[in-house]
Amino acid sequence: MTPKLACSTRGLMAQVLRSFPLAGGLEFIRQAGAAGVELYWSQVERAFADQANPGRCLRDLLADKSLALTGINLPQFVGVDDGEDQPAATKALCDHLACIAETGCASCNLFAYDRGEQGREVLVRAVAAVAEAARPLGMSVNWANWRGTRIEQIEDLRYLVEAARAGNVRVLLDAAQFHASAVNPLDVVAEFGDLVGCVHLGDCIGHRPVPVGQGEVNLGGVLRQARHAGYDGWFVIDFEVSGREDPLEGLAEALSHVQSLA
Repeated sequence: MTPKLACSTRGLMAQVLRSFPLAGGLEFIRQAGAAGVELYWSQVERAFADQANPGRCLRDLLADKSLALTGINLPQFVGVDDGEDQPAATKALCDHLACIAETGCASCNLFAYDRGEQGREVLVRAVAAVAEAARPLGMSVNWANWRGTRIEQIEDLRYLVEAARAGNVRVLLDAAQFHASAVNPLDVVAEFGDLVGCVHLGDCIGHRPVPVGQGEVNLGGVLRQARHAGYDGWFVIDFEVSGREDPLEGLAEALSHVQSLA
């Protein structure tokens, strides 16, 4: 079965699409051959700042570009303790959900804060609140792992998944970020395969991001093992430009490379 491939705007917006309007960025991704896109909610808000319903505007734009919206990245959760900052930080996340639901997107992605500052229990309570707010909207919430944050190691996921106990909380498995954190992403798939809500495929050498297919990450193994575990969702490509003269060609090559691994 051919994997469903999407593109994250994480690297593209910073390295290539900064001067593009959102519509131009989506057209770039469509021309490269991706079937879907993952966006940051802040990108959507900026693009439709003068519109009453940015979620609906995005839905119409995606339909025009024939792209699926695979996920929306919420702002990083920055609550670090049980003081006044945590309720405000949690409420800020929840306040975005109704607008995001207007896009038709079924999931949002949550990123933790510095692991040296943010406690596990603070994060668990925040995710539980966001998941509760997302449930009546028909949305799931994906934990996203990232090097240096509270969700970095496989032990973090074990604790958080057990503590959250919410049916609509899933795992966003970022293969390159696990590799950069000295965690084998295949071990994560083996343990949490039935809870995976999204898979990111990027590449790196040590901590250094490199174009897909030029690094150390066992992308083919992650893809095959995730599908063997029953995952039938999107594989989101994290694209690194790496000084290419033609980034469109580079993204197309990255997508083609991952297709060849299936």
